[in-house]
Amino acid sequence: SETTLPDYSIDRINKTQYKVSVRGAKKPYFLVLDTAFNSNWKVYFNESNNSVLGLFNKRVPESNHLIVNGFMNGWFIDKQGDYSAIIEYNPQKYFYVGLVVTLVFVILAIFYLVYNKYYGHKD
Repeated sequence: SETTLPDYSIDRINKTQYKVSVRGAKKPYFLVLDTAFNSNWKVYFNESNNSVLGLFNKRVPESNHLIVNGFMNGWFIDKQGDYSAIIEYNPQKYFYVGLVVTLVFVILAIFYLVYNKYYGHKD
């Protein structure tokens, strides 16, 4: 049986994220990322443009994440049609969340210090 690969393109967004556009997938196939295998790489189907950090996108099951050619990340994809997906190094999300939390606390601390200086308790 002949394997028919879909038309696809992979665009690097940054070092930890890639966007995959797939057209005409008719049969299951392997999606391969030429980076050293790490179980923290995940593939999400980009089903909602409103999703914050991909939290509500459908993820490819862990059982479909495989080592390809002895060192690369590969995923068995069993989705047909035209769609887009995101390949992402998952720990990067935690960095972004931590960055937002840190910025919020720094801003709150600055407001508190300014408020306390001008309107705080005076003896």
